Amino acid sequence: MRLRSQRTITQPAACCGIGLHSGLIVNLELRPLPPSSGIVFQRVDQPGRPSVAAAVRNVTSTAFATTIESRGVSIGTVEHLLAALAGLGIDNVLVQVDAAEVPIMDGSALPFLDLVRNAGIIEQDEVQPHLRILRPVEIVEDARAAGFYPADELDVTCRISFDHPLIGEQRASYRHDEREFARGIGPARTFGLRRDVEALLEHGMARGGSPDNAVILTEDAVLNEGGLRFRDEFVRHKILDCLGDMALLGYPVLGHFVGIRSGHELHARLMRRLLADTAAWQLLTDREIELPPAPPGVPRILAAAQPG
Repeated sequence: MRLRSQRTITQPAACCGIGLHSGLIVNLELRPLPPSSGIVFQRVDQPGRPSVAAAVRNVTSTAFATTIESRGVSIGTVEHLLAALAGLGIDNVLVQVDAAEVPIMDGSALPFLDLVRNAGIIEQDEVQPHLRILRPVEIVEDARAAGFYPADELDVTCRISFDHPLIGEQRASYRHDEREFARGIGPARTFGLRRDVEALLEHGMARGGSPDNAVILTEDAVLNEGGLRFRDEFVRHKILDCLGDMALLGYPVLGHFVGIRSGHELHARLMRRLLADTAAWQLLTDREIELPPAPPGVPRILAAAQPG
């Protein structure tokens, strides 16, 4: 196996959009960073321009989005941008924002994919370490579960279940490939029921939510003009969310992630459990490495977590 080189963007690139929860206009700019810098968020609207590393240790809230915080400075709704960066293999970049959340754009990772590709991608001199899963690490709680399992590549399997005629129970699997991510996962939008969006608005949240940046469902229909981008767009977006949250591990993963009715909170707990169990993973750092094949088998949570 040959590990790839680290990557950053060729030049700065900027976009502007609305904050999903604040409803405020947010300006975002991506800037190149040197090798081994990682993904770093910076609040340019704050004195001293404080920064927050995209790391599991900095996750402080998972209510309706993933929020990271350091020294009292927080940035929310980071998962879609992180998924886009991970999907294109961008390892080192500075994300500058002038508000407390990343703009929601169209509710998918597609605008961020376009932003990165327009900026250009450049390989750097140093090898990109990968985190390889050696043994299962999982959390099973009644009808929901999440786990990491050994695999030779990055695989993601998600199952969702919603009491709605257009969703129901959906399951999808994805093997990481940059072109397939851009084509089949990145464009999948976040979604919600109209009644739930209205309830959030009453509590001062989702002020920027609309059919322009989410799939909005009534009791039996899609409000968005043009309908769905994929028949199973809902579970595809769940895979996108998982990939964005997994980027907070700081390294590309060689393993199989399985999520059953999982969400940001469960993902964060699972990643913390994984990192704490140092016998469950190894960090690969050599350019050329010989690896024994991962043990075969179906993750048991696929059977253990039963629909409720």
